Amino acid sequence: MLHTVGLDVGEKVSDQLKCIAMEGGGSYFSVNNAGELLDTLSKVQESVVTRSPAPIPEPVPEPEKTEQKISSSSSSLHLKIKKPGRISFSAPSWLKQPCYWEILDPETGESKGKFNSLKTTIVPVGEYQLAWKQSEHGSSSVVLAEVVTVKNGEESIVPLMTSLQLNLPSWVQRPYYWKLIDPVTDELVYQSNLLEPCLVPAGEYTIIWRQSEHGSGDTTLAAVNIEPDKLNTVDLSTAFNPVPADWVQKRIKYWQLREISKDGKGKTVAHFADTFGPQLVPAGTYQLFYRLSEHGTSDSLLGEVTITAGQMNEFSINTGVTFTLPQGMAAPYLVEFIALDAEGREGVNISLHGGYLKPFGPIALSPGSYRINYRQKEHDASTVTIVDAFDLPSGNLVEIEL
Repeated sequence: MLHTVGLDVGEKVSDQLKCIAMEGGGSYFSVNNAGELLDTLSKVQESVVTRSPAPIPEPVPEPEKTEQKISSSSSSLHLKIKKPGRISFSAPSWLKQPCYWEILDPETGESKGKFNSLKTTIVPVGEYQLAWKQSEHGSSSVVLAEVVTVKNGEESIVPLMTSLQLNLPSWVQRPYYWKLIDPVTDELVYQSNLLEPCLVPAGEYTIIWRQSEHGSGDTTLAAVNIEPDKLNTVDLSTAFNPVPADWVQKRIKYWQLREISKDGKGKTVAHFADTFGPQLVPAGTYQLFYRLSEHGTSDSLLGEVTITAGQMNEFSINTGVTFTLPQGMAAPYLVEFIALDAEGREGVNISLHGGYLKPFGPIALSPGSYRINYRQKEHDASTVTIVDAFDLPSGNLVEIEL
């Protein structure tokens, strides 16, 4: 604080001193003599001494601490639930660990759990059917017939005894697949390409066999009855082997067994491609056909064959016709063999045409009587009968000179 005192000064100086006192926060005093000056100084001194000192700021308070309770333990109720159930197996020694087995809802077929161990397994309480998949790629999943009841805290022992073993001849190779089919619904029950024992449900089924993916068709071999709680051995030894003579073309389009019909168009019961050789077939009496090539020939009837169950049945393909062309003569466009019955009525027509006739090799036929039609060119010639009738004896290759 600044005070100013003017001792006998003029108006101009008095104004300046007032301004200084005002800027300094003090007062201006005007005196005319020494006595007034002393009085004024006493007042100023008193003012300075008695003035209250500037207040001291209070310290910043520290933040208030929050007190919290920390628990070291808690309490709970101890509840005990019922134990789940368990499944174990009674299995034959040949049964290996599967790819998986699963428990299914017997009503909906919905999977309720999947496992792969043969040891005791914890499962939920309930009623189930078991589905079994022995091999990841070699077999399908099969639903076993029994319904298993699993109770609280109890072990349910499931017998794995109902099974199937195929008894096959030594020459049979591993197939593309074999199947068990329900004969009533025609639904697939089980499919496998393995030849070892397998778990299957009890019941009556049809066995379907397919030797190769592209070289054969599905062949219905037999009806089987699978009895429960045992290993059922099914004999699949009924077989057929068409044996060609050395002059018969070895690479063919296919050979077939068909149900017997007058026109040769009966239902095919066995179909095999590429070459002749032994195959598993159903027992019965059939017509045997073969086809030399896809486009150059029609189906050729070789005769009727009777397949006896449980045996290898062989058929000699050694009856046929071959042609001898004059030197320099081109192979014909068409040759037809028309089968004749005892009254001379026409039956099955076997034709060769186009590309197959360029080598003009022999063709195997069924023994019997035939008429032969012939056409030299496709467009500039007509079809003519060159042989009205001739007999083809069994076991002979007849040569026809043109």
